[in-house]
Amino acid sequence: MLVLAVSFPALAGLSPEQLRCEYLDNPLGIDTPQPRLSWVLESKERGQKQTAYQILVASQEALLRAHTGDCGTPGR
Repeated sequence: MLVLAVSFPALAGLSPEQLRCEYLDNPLGIDTPQPRLSWVLESKERGQKQTAYQILVASQEALLRAHTGDCGTPGR
């Protein structure tokens, strides 16, 4: 099982919602080598926008809480 998180550490007040992989909310299995990821940003302030993102993929939620991914290819 893979756990996915989208991190916006420099953007306090913005939160990613509706995380999806291949247009699915909670996919059980994806057979695509480069899956499409999407999300919607929510903010209580007007005019906020996304300028960067970081995606971590890990086999355990505890790794994500430590801001560490253990799946995927670094540098791609």
